Amino acid sequence: MGVCHVRAMARVTLAVALLVIVTAARADSVVSFDVDPTDSQRAAIRRAAAADFVDAQEVTGRALEYAVGQADLNDDGRPDLLVQYVDAYFCGSGGCSTVLVMATPEGYSAKALRLLVLVQPGEQLTVMDTQHLGMRDLRYESGYVSTWNGEAYR
Repeated sequence: MGVCHVRAMARVTLAVALLVIVTAARADSVVSFDVDPTDSQRAAIRRAAAADFVDAQEVTGRALEYAVGQADLNDDGRPDLLVQYVDAYFCGSGGCSTVLVMATPEGYSAKALRLLVLVQPGEQLTVMDTQHLGMRDLRYESGYVSTWNGEAYR
């Protein structure tokens, strides 16, 4: 095999490797909080955030109001649920609470994870291409980036 042939094969191999890397990259994606959840998703949200639903009912006398977005945060092929409370009980001047209900092979997690950054209703939340410890980073419209520390988004 000649030197030219080896160099040509090396260039082709490098080109294929770069194509695979570029193809595998994900673009940032904006979470749309206008998903109409299925009955099983509604039940999963109520189960995972049960204390919030009880608190809202006891304090306000009505059911907790929320909006739902979906995003695969851990690249397992299952959309996780981002639940933004739009109820005044969970909103203040800094924004509204948002919780995450992770999708599992059996359905959804029994416990909601609270995101620490408050979000104004309608504020853009972006799932970034970057990740920490297996979970996609989140960027808020304010520019703040929240990363996964293995237990929660910080």
